Amino acid sequence: MTVVLWILLALLALVVFVLAVPFGAHVAYIGGELAVDARVMGINIGVIPRKESGKPPKEKKKRADKPKKEKKAKKETAGQPSEKKKGLPLGLTRAQIPELLKLAISTLDRFRRKFTVNRLMIHFVAASEDPYDTAMLYGYASAASGVVEALCGRGWDIRRRDIQVGVDFESTECRADAELTVTISLGRILAVLLAAGWGLIKIKRAAAGSAAATQSERKDNDGTDADPNGGIPAGQHV
Repeated sequence: MTVVLWILLALLALVVFVLAVPFGAHVAYIGGELAVDARVMGINIGVIPRKESGKPPKEKKKRADKPKKEKKAKKETAGQPSEKKKGLPLGLTRAQIPELLKLAISTLDRFRRKFTVNRLMIHFVAASEDPYDTAMLYGYASAASGVVEALCGRGWDIRRRDIQVGVDFESTECRADAELTVTISLGRILAVLLAAGWGLIKIKRAAAGSAAATQSERKDNDGTDADPNGGIPAGQHV
């Protein structure tokens, strides 16, 4: 019994560890070079640029072009039954589209809040051949940095950020460096998906309750189990 308990505790600890492991991406554009890394448990795994192997690339053999078979056009015959219009999945109706849109927007917002921005770095130096253009670029960049700073405090979990805007009247070309590290855990993703699933269930329940109330009201008004298609039940023909 003790061994089984220890096994269950080990499995539980493993599940908790997997759900809590942070993973994400690291993107950097520094010195005109782009680098993209996958990030797992604080370790970056290079994706772009890929590590070049010492082996020369293999040449692909050219294949002889085979004549393509001509597809026969399907003749449309008169009186052919039209295709049935497909409804929404999961038994939903078009009347529920507004509620589905609200659920989708709230899910995206909740998903956004679950992300952690470990590092955000933006460095920009305005420069141009014309000093007036340089001053204008610096003004635009300063305004943009203010907007970014304002957005950083609205629901974003940013651990470290470094946003700087400068000006260089001696240079003729602008310089820009940026770096972004974003992580999330599997547990947070599952929490968002569970919340979205519960919202979908509530929408379906509300639709079922509305349909039942409408049918009950129809029975109370005419005193019969009227057919929604307009038919008259058996035994009540005049």
